[in-house]
Amino acid sequence: MGGDTSEIFDVYAGDLVQAMQEISSLLIDYPIVAIDTEFPGYFENTVQLSLLTQRQILSKHASAYATYKINVDSLQLIQLGISLSNSAGETPKPHSTWQFNMLFDETTPLATTNSMNLLREHGINFPRLSKDGIHPVALSYEIQTSGLIYNRNLTYVCFHGSSDFGYLTKAVTCNDLPYSKKDFDELLRILFPGKLYDLKHCGSWTGSLESLAGSYGVRWQGFQHQAGSDALVTLKTFHLLKDSVDFLNPANDHVIYGFH
Repeated sequence: MGGDTSEIFDVYAGDLVQAMQEISSLLIDYPIVAIDTEFPGYFENTVQLSLLTQRQILSKHASAYATYKINVDSLQLIQLGISLSNSAGETPKPHSTWQFNMLFDETTPLATTNSMNLLREHGINFPRLSKDGIHPVALSYEIQTSGLIYNRNLTYVCFHGSSDFGYLTKAVTCNDLPYSKKDFDELLRILFPGKLYDLKHCGSWTGSLESLAGSYGVRWQGFQHQAGSDALVTLKTFHLLKDSVDFLNPANDHVIYGFH
């Protein structure tokens, strides 16, 4: 599904500094930050993943977090989408959304065939990623100096955000995720100390982002299953949900769907 992409700035390595400077300058006036990521799949077979990466094989009694962690630790981020608004739902001009395209080699064995095919079908330009994509260390540096982390004045929004905030945390730290779920939760609150809402949890939704957005009449912009487009739709859906969901309820803060 494709549509108008005028609100989305497609960011490659040569645009990274400019894009982060733009975001940094806008955060005071537009402190609602929607996040989405794209990545090359999820390995349920962690033995296969361990052999590919030479990581320790998980026991059959390993926790769901351990399975999640080895996936995020092993696989690479493909895209990061960031979309901004103010509390009234107004967005900056000329674009509200930045889609960061990462350095990525599509021939890697650390990917699932179904996920890679889906991303190709939805317009991910893998040949360009291998040439012009953003190096993870460069992204980490720019995020750390942007005001997007350690900022209590921001409200972060996602949909089924376990992978989104796992890959974002890895992007910030350039390191593996913490060993325990408890330590991961603590790190999330350090990096993202403002409010954090997962629409799938807060709205008690069982379907997809597409179905939730469609139920509120949100028009898709850009390509579904690209991080910029999905972040923008998440942001617009959040503002329509505000009348029916109590986002001020502490029980909704920092509860990410996929973990609870």
